[in-house]
Amino acid sequence: MTQSACQSRFERLMEIADRYARHLSNDREKALPRGVLLLEREGQLHTVVFDGSHREFAAIARDLVSRHHVTSVALIVSMPAAPPEADGDSLYILGESVHGAVAERRYRVQPGFRRRRLAPMAPDENVVHRRTVARMFRPIFTAGAVRPWPSERRAVRATA
Repeated sequence: MTQSACQSRFERLMEIADRYARHLSNDREKALPRGVLLLEREGQLHTVVFDGSHREFAAIARDLVSRHHVTSVALIVSMPAAPPEADGDSLYILGESVHGAVAERRYRVQPGFRRRRLAPMAPDENVVHRRTVARMFRPIFTAGAVRPWPSERRAVRATA
């Protein structure tokens, strides 16, 4: 698969993660999950919903990426409101591809009468959570996870 094809799949995965985050935040009656992991592998989308601690979620996400041939990953992370910005929870969407593309989207969850809404955060808003999320979840692809596909390994052996 070419790098441009992987890039377009990565962009599509980020769009899906954005829609999924909006869907999660719509229902005011349900609590937001702590995290959702979207894995793109061989053109297929796999989803893992996680409700434990963030540290466990980060470890499980890295483990899944390292054991499977994943080309793109998107994490949707829910963080509770911090006391200075107690106006609502935050949702972070972190994306990475095996080719090094990185994306991040940050939203504030605003309560409404029947539904919650997502509002984009300003660059200087909720800096404490942003650093915490980045420290826990970046990088998703660890050095051991980026390994060639079996077809790429065969091509290297044939040319050597």
